[in-house]
Amino acid sequence: MGHHLLIIRLLLVFLLAMASMPGISPADEPTVPSADVLERQEAWKNLSPEKQEAMKRALERWKVLPPERRAEIRRRFQDFKSLPPQERELLLRKFQRFQDLSPAEREHLRRNLERWRQLPPERRMELRRNFEALQKMKAHERRQFMEKARKWRQLSPAERHQLRQRLQRR
Repeated sequence: MGHHLLIIRLLLVFLLAMASMPGISPADEPTVPSADVLERQEAWKNLSPEKQEAMKRALERWKVLPPERRAEIRRRFQDFKSLPPQERELLLRKFQRFQDLSPAEREHLRRNLERWRQLPPERRMELRRNFEALQKMKAHERRQFMEKARKWRQLSPAERHQLRQRLQRR
């Protein structure tokens, strides 16, 4: 999920920058203003000065991206646009929840995402399977499991080692 949030964030920055700047489009700008360009100009006028500044900064960041990175973002944006409306809405809601987090919480998620990316593929698959198993549990089973996990985390490494040895002997 975290990886998707970062992708969505990049896509939304791109979308907002491209859709809100007058006369700017991912493709070449038309020589005669189209209805689309006029709509964007009107949308631009309706933005607060703060939002306009944010969009200008996003556009400046866009301009300095390497062409390969811009192409990747465009491709991901096209992928996003091709999703069914319900999936786009779900991703946008998740993105908004991410944006509503404090900077410290967002940074914590980013660090966790980076740790996830550094895991070997086999470990990630194992963790996904474990998560799916947890999701399939009934609510009371999940609560019991989470309580046991909380107690496990409170054990010292030596206590964990002893418990593992006892369980292996059974």
